[in-house]
Amino acid sequence: MQSDQVTRYLLGQLPESEIQRLNLLRETDENFRQRVTIVEDDLIDCFTKGQLQGEDLMRFRRYFLASAANRERVKVAQGFLDDLRATQLDAPPTWWERAVPVTFKTSLEDFWQRAGQDFWATVREPLLIGLRGVGLLLFVWCLYLAFDLVRLRNRVAELQANEEITQPAVPRTVPATAPAPTNNQLAQQIDQSREKLGQLKAAINTEPTAEPATSPLAVNAAELQAASFNLRPAARGAEGVPELAVTPATEDVAFQLELGRDERASYRAELRAQPDGLRLWQSGTLKARAKDYGNKVLEVRVPAALLKSRAYTLKVYGTNNNGSSEEALNYSFRINKP
Repeated sequence: MQSDQVTRYLLGQLPESEIQRLNLLRETDENFRQRVTIVEDDLIDCFTKGQLQGEDLMRFRRYFLASAANRERVKVAQGFLDDLRATQLDAPPTWWERAVPVTFKTSLEDFWQRAGQDFWATVREPLLIGLRGVGLLLFVWCLYLAFDLVRLRNRVAELQANEEITQPAVPRTVPATAPAPTNNQLAQQIDQSREKLGQLKAAINTEPTAEPATSPLAVNAAELQAASFNLRPAARGAEGVPELAVTPATEDVAFQLELGRDERASYRAELRAQPDGLRLWQSGTLKARAKDYGNKVLEVRVPAALLKSRAYTLKVYGTNNNGSSEEALNYSFRINKP
């Protein structure tokens, strides 16, 4: 019998019937028993020197070391090998090596190796099956997302097409409820406007008489005129506040505010009632105009309907070139309405 077959017998690689036959032969045949012992010694020597690898190492630990006698022989061989190495190195053993037997360390290492190999052999197949299942689920999910995206795009395109079809066209013609004026009507309206304009000019150019004007055209002409007043900045310690007379027919009051040589880029004005300081009106961005000798004037137009018979203050805020805004000047005045 060849040594290769004996090695397979010792590592449990033969069929069960052949293993039982060789077990019986080992008990009855002395020559076969000696050959098996020689092969066992070779296997133990290869194991202690770390020459067994792969499946041979796994089967050696699982089948050969299952016998207590074989484990004792391996321990003896490992102890002899350790003693031989220590003798060759001529180094004294450490306290750990003296306290812990070599056979114990070897058994512990073999135990952990066998436990790791057994654990991996147990979980390898379920783990691979689980990974394949997860990959399959991810692939199916990606296919579903792609299909859903295409379906949503088609739905959006369909809705847009239906909206374009059902949306009514915006009519650009004049509605039927508002008939266009005829040429005769337009001519009559133009003649009436010209007549009213001529009457208005005649009323404006007419010299004033002692009698009060009772014509409606004269009243309209007065309403079209705006009151204008020049104001200087309020100085500290100055006595008296300018009193301005505003007629009820005045629509706007124009204030010409003297700024002096102020160099700000733009301005903003606020109308505040006195003495409570309540803000009644605020202008937009205003630009000053040059007056004379480098001085500037700012015109502020305030609706006359906001002005009652009381004292007011116009606060002017200036905006510099860098965009910052600050209070510039104050103008105080009093309104008298008949």
